[in-house]
This record gives sequence, structure tokens and C-alpha cells, in this order.
Amino acid sequence: EKRMRTIQVVPADTEACASYGTWTRLTDLDPFTGEGWMCWMTEDLCMDQPARVALCRAAAPRPFVVESMKRNEESQTLLACGNGSMVVALARGDVPGSGEVEAFLLSPGEIFVLEPGVWFDVGRGARGPVYCYALSMKQDRPEQFRPLEGEAVCLLCPES
Repeated sequence: EKRMRTIQVVPADTEACASYGTWTRLTDLDPFTGEGWMCWMTEDLCMDQPARVALCRAAAPRPFVVESMKRNEESQTLLACGNGSMVVALARGDVPGSGEVEAFLLSPGEIFVLEPGVWFDVGRGARGPVYCYALSMKQDRPEQFRPLEGEAVCLLCPES
């Protein structure tokens, strides 16, 4: 049986996420509205480069186990929830898992712009499968994922 370390998933907020990038709850901003709709938008550009948009379907396996991660070394990556809360694990370092791994709960209306070089996993739905968006300069490929150094990580999610 594979050894595993366990970490607690924490709600994303500005302070908790600061070492990885910029977290924003769009619904904290003033919306513009029309008849039957509301729209929240960042006041300034949220990324420093143009990006491709990916729509991802994130499963909700139990338990939440992270065994590999990827990173964009030269550019930022924006992660956004679609129709439900999602969990994402993040790490710094030359090799994924060589340092601390942290996990955050992102909710619809929240975006997280990861700085270049931050390792992240594929994400997963907190309560069930969800759709989420990823914006980055480069196309993601399965071979970009690298195994975690040492033990896999089991994520304890408060919503699971």
C-alpha cells in the first residue's frame, strides 16, 4: 500500500493564497446590471499575458488523492469555478511535492491567478463533478504532469 500524507483543504482567501498568486472573489466587486442579469468584472486586467481558455470537467473522487502536478514556468494560469466548488492543490519548488503542498477550496465567483512556476493539480469537485475554467498561454498536455516527490497527498475537504 502506498504511503500518503494528509492535509486539510482550507477556504481560499487573499491572505491564504498570497504565496501562490492572486485570489479574487468577483462577487465582492460592484456589478453592472441589466434587466434580469448581473455581471461582475475585475477592475483591471487580471493576467499579464494573453491566454487560451480551457473548459475542464473535474470529477469528485473519494478520497481526494494528489499524485502528480503540472506548472507553467513562464506564464500565469487563471483558475475559475463554473457550476460548483472545487478543490485545487498547489506547491512551490523545483519538483512537485518537494516542499509544502497546500489545498484550497474555490467557490463559484472566485478566480485564482497562479504566478509562473506554481505547481497545481487537475482539481476536483468538492461535492460532485464540476466544470471549471483554466486560462493559460500554453496548451495543457498530459505529459506535463510530473509525479509528486515522496508520498502522495490525501486532501481532507470540509465539503466532502
